[in-house]
Amino acid sequence: MQQPRELQPLPAGPKVKLSTIATTVTQNYATCRANAEQLSSLQEWINEQNTIINGQ
Repeated sequence: MQQPRELQPLPAGPKVKLSTIATTVTQNYATCRANAEQLSSLQEWINEQNTIINGQ
């Protein structure tokens, strides 16, 4: 099974560029959506297997 993608932390330091923050947040939202899709697909597969096993 494929591991979920990891989110990127914001850079440390007192002077982080707003563009760096925006890029990191945007990338993390995309990663989160990809992880949610992966989870949804896994849940669907589990439900299908459950139906096959139980003959319902």
